[in-house]
Amino acid sequence: MAESLASQEYARSRGAYIEDALCAAAADAFAAARRKATSDPARDAEIACAHLGLDGRGGEALSALAERHGLSAERVRQVAARLAGCALSAGIRPPALERAASMLAGRALPLAAVGRALMESGISRYEFDHRAVLSACRSFGVEAALAVADAEGVAVLGTPETIHGAAAVVRAARRLVSAGYVARLAAVADEAGREDAACAALGQRRLLQTARDVLPAVAGFRPLDDRGLFWIDPLGGRRNLIAVSAVRTAAVARGLALPALVEALRRAARIREVAPADLAAAVRAVPELMVHGDGTVAAPGIDPRDVLSGHELVLFDILDAAGGSMPRQALFEAAAEAGVPVGTVSVALSYSPVLARPDARTVSLVGRGAAD
Repeated sequence: MAESLASQEYARSRGAYIEDALCAAAADAFAAARRKATSDPARDAEIACAHLGLDGRGGEALSALAERHGLSAERVRQVAARLAGCALSAGIRPPALERAASMLAGRALPLAAVGRALMESGISRYEFDHRAVLSACRSFGVEAALAVADAEGVAVLGTPETIHGAAAVVRAARRLVSAGYVARLAAVADEAGREDAACAALGQRRLLQTARDVLPAVAGFRPLDDRGLFWIDPLGGRRNLIAVSAVRTAAVARGLALPALVEALRRAARIREVAPADLAAAVRAVPELMVHGDGTVAAPGIDPRDVLSGHELVLFDILDAAGGSMPRQALFEAAAEAGVPVGTVSVALSYSPVLARPDARTVSLVGRGAAD
């Protein structure tokens, strides 16, 4: 009889949604047990499904179930715990659960993304709770090395191998953004693959999928285009240098065409290696900035004096008092009187994005000179 019921369940659940398959499997498991302790198989199946959350909507507390069914909380716990034995005796392993476990074993997913992945794979109708998958695997004896673990600050569900790969991907992303301010997902996969033999064994394709899956859950992650370009801002508690420089420059300019802003930013030694198109995409992502339809970038409500500091602020004040532009020699003299060495002014003229040189003899604030 048990084999017949199990076969029926296998046939019924093949291609079915996991939420239907698990609850139907629990009902068949209790019915197949034929034990005195299971006086009401339908009730016991309902209790087990509700407490274990096999419908994927989250488990129900023992106390609530006990009150609804007129049982003690301990009795409810016993009924739910007995499902595993009943399913094992009846040989019931829902194919929908096996499909879910197989799919999840091949990827490391942030917990918030598990339900969406199951739904997009056609395994569930809605975002199925990851805890229900783990509970169901234990209850129905489906062997899956799935666990919840921390991957460099991101809680993920996966196997030891995919979790290791996820952690390597997060580390690689942070290294690349720390060095170059923006990065691409493909470069992250390559970087992670070089970390150790275990990561290399996953292959570039799986590491790239891991980057797509896991990095959006990293604090500060922001995609910048549809070709895998991204940044992390802030990173390690510090704002991305591109964001900081773009805000300073736009605040000083009081409105600057995006290409001109990009060119100004590329004066900075550490930013000049970023491709102009990538830099423009990053500027568009800075939350403090507004890019108008004509491509003019503005920093509404931001006073330059609130974002500039040190010698750059001194030079701004000098130039601003002069109407935004003055002869180069006059700037050197005014800066010296303000305590800024000639060498420091020379470095600022070469690398500061907020300063421009309309011609060989003139210095202006970016966006304020005749050539800007």
